[in-house]
Amino acid sequence: MSRRPERRVAALSGDEGSAVAEYTMTMALIVGVFLVVCQFAYATHVRSTLTMAAAESARYGARVDAGPGVAQERARDLVSDSLSPRYAGSISAHRSSAEGLDVIRVDIDAPVPVLGPFGVGLTLHTSGRAIVEERSS
Repeated sequence: MSRRPERRVAALSGDEGSAVAEYTMTMALIVGVFLVVCQFAYATHVRSTLTMAAAESARYGARVDAGPGVAQERARDLVSDSLSPRYAGSISAHRSSAEGLDVIRVDIDAPVPVLGPFGVGLTLHTSGRAIVEERSS
């Protein structure tokens, strides 16, 4: 009589069937971590590209024969060509002064890219500046 309860306890404490649950939970965790890393990499790529476009267009607009309007159009073209036109929605360029020098400043505001269908509602802000070239007489 004492053997039956021991068998039942031994049968209930076995590891049968736990591999499927373990695999499912582990894969869910791995996929989640992978998606977070991909999201971070994509957002970093977009930010770097926007920074490059702002700096390049500021240099382009700082030439002798150019100005803020040219810089703004150049930034819009660079962002649209390298990323997507949806990131080129809020671009501004203006002439300002920094440490006694005239500079062209290009500001780009764009939404944080999201890999999935859910947006976070945050924006990236980046800017580029270049010293305005002047004609020497």
